[in-house]
Amino acid sequence: MNNFSGLFKNKPELFKDENDISNGVSSHQIESRLDNKIIDMIPDIFIYDKLREGVFLGVKGDLKDIYAYDINNNSLKKIIRVKDEGNFIKSLSCNSDWIVWVENEVLIMDTSNKPFKWQIVAQNILTGEQIVIDKSPFSSNKFEVPMHIDYTPNKVSISNEDVVVYCRNDFRGAKIISELICYDIKSKERKVIAQTSDVIKELIMECNIYGDNIVWSRFRELNDDYEYRFTRYKYSDLYIYNIKTDKTEQLTKDDFYHDAYIFEDKVVAIYVPPNKPNQTAYNSEVVLMNLNDKKFNTVVHEDSPCYRRKEDEMVRCSPKIDSKYISWSNSGGFSNRFIYDYKNNKFIEIYDGTEDTHDNTIVMYDRFSNYALFYIAGTDGDIKKFCVIINDIK
Repeated sequence: MNNFSGLFKNKPELFKDENDISNGVSSHQIESRLDNKIIDMIPDIFIYDKLREGVFLGVKGDLKDIYAYDINNNSLKKIIRVKDEGNFIKSLSCNSDWIVWVENEVLIMDTSNKPFKWQIVAQNILTGEQIVIDKSPFSSNKFEVPMHIDYTPNKVSISNEDVVVYCRNDFRGAKIISELICYDIKSKERKVIAQTSDVIKELIMECNIYGDNIVWSRFRELNDDYEYRFTRYKYSDLYIYNIKTDKTEQLTKDDFYHDAYIFEDKVVAIYVPPNKPNQTAYNSEVVLMNLNDKKFNTVVHEDSPCYRRKEDEMVRCSPKIDSKYISWSNSGGFSNRFIYDYKNNKFIEIYDGTEDTHDNTIVMYDRFSNYALFYIAGTDGDIKKFCVIINDIK
């Protein structure tokens, strides 16, 4: 369900040299807090956002309905059906007043026959009022674009001020362009914040909003080799737009930062550093920027003490930040039972990992404030989901 899958090239399976395994940094940077409450979750619900304390929004495998999931009593309530019966829910976001979702025409993504019909819908939680925020401009998928580029918006984000942001593709003649759109639900005003001329050369993706600030990624120049980075594009830079001042600022230049998430005056993102000598696979980092000085600092990398050993390849993704902690996911089934306390510069272990074996890998796949969501995937294909309630987040 993560949104990075189309940005990195497929690589052959790697053979690891066990002699190269590193134990990483000294363990004094880790603190274990294992007295957190653990709640078993319904396994067939995938959570997208938190509606209110203890209540989440999610979908089941058929992707036809949005459910309110009360984790305290483990109950599901169907609250919204797709607006078009022929569509399936792709992503959603919410605040305390509105639920916003993207729905499109296919259940299973098939890059050889890409879906091109979609719409973004918002529904008021209290009144049930529905608004169609945007619809697909395409009448076919005849355009020749790279396999990794979708016609459908990859996600939406809504602020507490009822402003929705999303990235969408459109066409100008025979070219596909990408846009960052800002839509104010209260005023019903839509504004194009940023635009590219050709998605093959430049692609806008991965937007996020907090208050008056919007951050997003701008990918540039398709990569034709692995010499410098193992990425689909050669560059990805971050931008920020302020709604009140109507000003855009470029946060990075000619590098590879993406997947940004903003909270107050701080931004977390994923950084893909240039390849090291003899590097044979992709490895990314989680970084933190204070918007006051516009400088990124690396907080999670391959030698961080939260990892048992150095891995040849790891895609770190989906970083999040709040008033105290940074969280992230590891792709490829790599375990993660830690969050990062950026105020005290240390990793916090929030689950003991007793079932974290070679055959049962524990993965934290999302976090909403003090609710950390995990799953354990066994060799038999069974998935167990549970929620760890972190004690000291206020």
